[in-house]
Amino acid sequence: MEESNIPSLVNLQVSEPRIIFESKIIQEMELSVMKKLNWRLLSVTPNDFINYFIFKLPSSCINNEINFHMQCSDLIIKTIQVIEYSRFQSSVIAATTVTIVVGDDVKVPESFYEKVNKVLIIT
Repeated sequence: MEESNIPSLVNLQVSEPRIIFESKIIQEMELSVMKKLNWRLLSVTPNDFINYFIFKLPSSCINNEINFHMQCSDLIIKTIQVIEYSRFQSSVIAATTVTIVVGDDVKVPESFYEKVNKVLIIT
């Protein structure tokens, strides 16, 4: 997306393909895929929701926001490889991660969980 020297579409075909597609055909295939995806080309990950849930926490729950965010990201990376997580929505994984990183030592107000439940029902 940020290349300054864009290769021709014919040069993007790797190895020794049996069929060489013309640039116009490749563009039509790309357009067809994008239309099928309704132009939603970004994948949504739990990291997209972390800031939202951190923002919903009272400031007294977090000593260092950057460190807290890093702990959440590390936990997601370490656990996301478990295949069973693929059945959970990204927002659910993010909300769970934030509550785990907050820990049992910190008293999170009930209103946080009410807000989280509303978000999880919507997403």
